[in-house]
Amino acid sequence: MKVVSGIVDRVRLTAEISGNQHGVSTSQIIGFRIGKQAVQLCMPSLPQIEDGDEVAVAGDVVNGVLVARAYRNFDNNAHAQWRHGWVSSTLISGIFFLPLLALFVLALLRGGTSSPYAILFYVVPFLPFPFWAMSGITQAMKSARAARMVWSVE
Repeated sequence: MKVVSGIVDRVRLTAEISGNQHGVSTSQIIGFRIGKQAVQLCMPSLPQIEDGDEVAVAGDVVNGVLVARAYRNFDNNAHAQWRHGWVSSTLISGIFFLPLLALFVLALLRGGTSSPYAILFYVVPFLPFPFWAMSGITQAMKSARAARMVWSVE
């Protein structure tokens, strides 16, 4: 994770709209430079950054571009961090995975399942859910770390 601060130059703005039959989501994507470092910042609402503003951004460098997870604008006191729905992914994981795991354990304790294929029915289809939840929690932790990094810049 890298933090960069300085004067913003060459601001470009675009919006990304995605969706399906369940709904639509919009992200505001702003690209700019701080010195020689290219920065990309994606937020659900429009980031308050203009040419000439002094900002601090933090994120991961991907192919030479700093993909920022958090920003802080010193000129207008605007700040934000990328939010990940880790709570919803954890809840979905719990709702689907834990009851089926409990049923499997109860079936084993009662001795009612003699089939070695019972684990395939009860557990294997739902193994991705805990990993999905952990991925969400990891992303949320990265965003929180980036926010702390931009607030540490004076």
